[in-house]
Amino acid sequence: MEDLPTDPHLALKAVMMPYDTNPVGTVFGGVLLSYIDQAGVVRAVHEIAAQGWPRQPLVTVAMNAVEFHQPVFVGDVVSFWSRVVRVGTTSITVHVSVEAD
Repeated sequence: MEDLPTDPHLALKAVMMPYDTNPVGTVFGGVLLSYIDQAGVVRAVHEIAAQGWPRQPLVTVAMNAVEFHQPVFVGDVVSFWSRVVRVGTTSITVHVSVEAD
């Protein structure tokens, strides 16, 4: 098995659109949480395949902490970087970092 944590990989990249915004013009935190969840699954699926394990249904059990440091605006291109930090017998822990351009 590879050493953990793994190097970051670009799991998703998305352009924020007007329908993603709240009344003050910034992107809803829930929209970003949805993308974070998707990026985590993308990385977990990749890890499962890399280990040669059979594909399994995945479900997010928890997001341990999310911190929003700056607002995200319409037109921002947001990158979701993911890395595996732990592989258990029935779980995979993935860290997702978010960058907006």
